[in-house]
Amino acid sequence: MFLNQAVPDQLLWLPEGLSWVGSYWGAPAIAAVLLVWRRSQAPDATRSADLALRRFVFGLVLAMSSAALLKAAFAFPRPAVVLGEGVFRIIGMPDSRYSFPSGHSTYVAVLAAAIWPVAAWPGRIGLLAFAIAVGWSRIALGAHFPADVVASFVLGWACVEVSAALIWLLVPRARATR
Repeated sequence: MFLNQAVPDQLLWLPEGLSWVGSYWGAPAIAAVLLVWRRSQAPDATRSADLALRRFVFGLVLAMSSAALLKAAFAFPRPAVVLGEGVFRIIGMPDSRYSFPSGHSTYVAVLAAAIWPVAAWPGRIGLLAFAIAVGWSRIALGAHFPADVVASFVLGWACVEVSAALIWLLVPRARATR
């Protein structure tokens, strides 16, 4: 509850902005950027871009499908339903009635996990900071409990790793890029 109540009204634009930037609706733009990056690489340097693009696209499909199934299967209510609107502040309209897992947190975990292997340390720190900031924004806006966000990070990252392993096993030329 502290994370939800800690943001003063005049700073609500911050979690709203982070939540907007960390929305899975941005996935086509990220895929396009990764594709442009791949095409801009010299032929012998496309391996990193191929890896990131494949991990992102296939990891995202698996993660968001899994998140939708889990959301329907568990049907955990949003924080305000459990705790009451007087206790837990809600800003904006949630995408669904259920809180677990967080689609935004799953998405940013997929993004971070997809790019992680090809990012240098400063990029990795930036990816982690971005993912944590988006997760915080979902709690601050009253859309999720902290456990929803943490579990969604694990779900997103795990789905990228599973899809990367499946691609490596099923696509012979993918073995050269792992």
